[in-house]
Amino acid sequence: MVEKRSGKLEQFSDAKLTRSIEIACAKRYLPVGAIEEIVDDIHERAFNNGRERIESGVIGQMVLNRLVSLDHVAYMRFASVYKDFDDIDRFTAEVSSLEQTESQESRLQGALLPSLAPNGNGGPARRN
Repeated sequence: MVEKRSGKLEQFSDAKLTRSIEIACAKRYLPVGAIEEIVDDIHERAFNNGRERIESGVIGQMVLNRLVSLDHVAYMRFASVYKDFDDIDRFTAEVSSLEQTESQESRLQGALLPSLAPNGNGGPARRN
């Protein structure tokens, strides 16, 4: 069972979760099966935690955690509904937070890549 913010309980629905993620991901280029993978993962976590109910907020956060690494536009679309932004300042703060996260990830990824050694003619080294 899913406990809504209002306290109301409703049956967990893969179809409803899929539909809400599809709306956020509309017209975005995602890997084939990405939405189904997110729904399956959340479904499994919801039922394998041993509790009879899960809060809708926990499900929403799980979706956001997956979307942030998948597609930032889809993330913001979902976040705008899930976090119920009531003004432009909160929306802008979320975008800024997302930009900072992306910048930090880029720096970390750059540190993991080997530097390219020049090949003597000013260009990068090539492998045969």
